Amino acid sequence: MQHKILSSLLLLLLSFQALIATAQEPSLKTAVDAAIDSAIRDKRMVGCVVVVSYDGTLVYRRAAGLADRENNVPMQEDAIFRLASVTKAFTTVAAAALIEQGKLDINAPVTKYLPDFRPKLADGTEPVILIRYLMSHTAGLKYSFFEPKDGPYHKAGVSDGLDITGISLEENCRRIASCPLLFEPGTAWHYSLSPDVLGAVIAKVNGTTFQEAMKQLVTDPLKMQIAGFSIDKSLKGDVAKVPTPYFNGDSTQGNTEPVRMTDPQEYSNIIYSPSRIFEATEYPSGGGGMAATVGDVMLLLEAIRLYDNAVASKKTFQMLDEDQTAGKTAGDSIGVGDGIGFGLGWSVVVDPAAAKTPQSKGTVAWSGAYGHHWFVDRAKKLSVAILTNTTFEGMAGRMTTDIREAVYAHLPAELPPSYQVGDVEVVSIKDGDFAFPAEVFLNIDQASLKKVVPTGFAEGTTHAFLVKRNDGKPILIDTGYGAFGPAKPMLTENLAKAGVKPEDVSLILLTHLHSDHVGGLLDGDNRAFPNAKIQCSKPEYDFWTNKESLDKTLKTIDEQDVPFMKQQFELIGKIVKLYGEDFLPPFEFGSHPVADFRELTAQNAAGHTPGHAFFSIESKNEKLVIAGDFLHGAAIQFPFPQAYARFDMNPAEAGKVRKALLERVCDEDIPFAGSHLPGGGLGRAQRAKNDGYSLTVL
Repeated sequence: MQHKILSSLLLLLLSFQALIATAQEPSLKTAVDAAIDSAIRDKRMVGCVVVVSYDGTLVYRRAAGLADRENNVPMQEDAIFRLASVTKAFTTVAAAALIEQGKLDINAPVTKYLPDFRPKLADGTEPVILIRYLMSHTAGLKYSFFEPKDGPYHKAGVSDGLDITGISLEENCRRIASCPLLFEPGTAWHYSLSPDVLGAVIAKVNGTTFQEAMKQLVTDPLKMQIAGFSIDKSLKGDVAKVPTPYFNGDSTQGNTEPVRMTDPQEYSNIIYSPSRIFEATEYPSGGGGMAATVGDVMLLLEAIRLYDNAVASKKTFQMLDEDQTAGKTAGDSIGVGDGIGFGLGWSVVVDPAAAKTPQSKGTVAWSGAYGHHWFVDRAKKLSVAILTNTTFEGMAGRMTTDIREAVYAHLPAELPPSYQVGDVEVVSIKDGDFAFPAEVFLNIDQASLKKVVPTGFAEGTTHAFLVKRNDGKPILIDTGYGAFGPAKPMLTENLAKAGVKPEDVSLILLTHLHSDHVGGLLDGDNRAFPNAKIQCSKPEYDFWTNKESLDKTLKTIDEQDVPFMKQQFELIGKIVKLYGEDFLPPFEFGSHPVADFRELTAQNAAGHTPGHAFFSIESKNEKLVIAGDFLHGAAIQFPFPQAYARFDMNPAEAGKVRKALLERVCDEDIPFAGSHLPGGGLGRAQRAKNDGYSLTVL
């Protein structure tokens, strides 16, 4: 599925017609446009392509300004940019792929893979440099642009990866190793050429050139079209395809108007050779040597955001995000500082307040010296790429900050999770979170219980489900706990995110009449849904509206459960009285509660309560089961389905219902919705060992 999403993203980026058709959130567009237009108007930037993806959907994209100012060539969305240090993210992901394959050990010394790479400290001793130190810029290396012209890197002829030298990757590593280290590896942080050395390691481990390794490990698996270490020479001079690079003027003289780069060009102690990207024989710099379109960069960023298993597992990606700078001296201020650390390939926000950023803790980012910036905020489901032809404005200038602020100020409303069943859309409406104490679950040994819930609590959520028909009349299944739950109810708020107001709901179907499913029907002493009719199964209605049922039940339950049961009967009485004739005659199991909506069928799932119901939806040969309280603690009852909750009124029958449902959804590969499933309340089940099951949250 991730590949389909990422490939679709690329197609949208490369297809102008599709991009025009893609909807944009107006205020976001206005705000980001203003940030870009300001940079162009103030002559801080010549041209750019900016893309913002929210939860896998493009919510902003624009090519602005000029690809070549002197020839008045407009910037195009499929422009190919010299990436400079944006390359580092590609190299990091390539290393992650080898770590995932078990071929690269992050805690092994570099000499395991490059026996001749043995730089020494100033005192002549040879320390151990781990792969981890290369990836985190804590190896003691540096860039030559940090030192004066008579410094050791300059004397050794070390290339920073942006100039034309004619040397090989191996030769540049040899030259780097001939220079003294800045500090004992692992004790400090200094931005450096270590990704270039890492590139040599990747090539050695993969048994290919670094160019081929990048292709095999990253660009091919992620279906990239252009990304690589060189561009075909036929594009040389085609500034519409490969924009002309510029650099900002001297700000100390009050002039930031961009200046066209020469070839070579020295700027801020860095030697740029814009024509290098057309020379396939130049060494592949893992720190700055690639070129790509914004489409390719977005494929990489979305792979990072989604922990794309085409490259590496979630565990490996998460390892890359762990800050490696805590307690270490920063030898320079590029990219790290107050609230910003560095992981194993990119910067990491560790304290948003200290960093003075709206980004979430854990946001990863980096930039490129040809004028680029990117960041991925998983918590906010954001991937943002800013590619420009103007350094340093596009890398760390006001425009990048203005765009960041505009994006966070105008984030699209987060939509509730949904699932399409043929022509029917089912939207999960979260009402809140909860945690059941482990002792609520019976018929499971304590050792097993402690193993699956070591904290002593089974965490979960409470969901209702909105069924959207083609006729525009939404049906709500259950209403959450309302004022009867452990936390502030969220049902109305999340209905609004789905575009539905309480007065829009005309029918509410109830799986059963426990308070965490019907409590949301009330707004104090008033109806929460003024225009809704409600309905449950006949056995359920008959039980909860019969005083004899209460009297009989109170004689059979534990004394500690008596207050709860009395409260339930009182609540149902209040609801029945308040809704009056709008509490419809009950539906029969096997029927279609809505006569003209035959896609929905009520099914007998009695056990948890006397008239507990499932609702099966089938449209265009697709199916979904809305299963109510078929279980309460997913962490417990998937691996141990025989376990039941003490509020199952008929545990034996509830167990049979649970087992039958899980067998059915496994046999037929049917997705299901559960009121207390984690995440968005939607999932699939798979059989596991010892007659248990596992859950995949959708």
